[in-house]
Amino acid sequence: MLRTCIKTESVQTAVITFNDWASQEISLYDEGEYVEVEWTVGPIPINDNIGKEIILRYDTDIQS
Repeated sequence: MLRTCIKTESVQTAVITFNDWASQEISLYDEGEYVEVEWTVGPIPINDNIGKEIILRYDTDIQS
């Protein structure tokens, strides 16, 4: 797993590369009230004959 963090004047971004076919980018903008999450998946390798399920799960204490 490779992690890269980038900080500029207006945004902080973390890029996480899980493997050759799955990565995630998380961005926090100054003055923003939200988190931006971008997933990149694929092409998913199938030549190993192993089934795969790709999910994104959030666990928080947010009461909404």
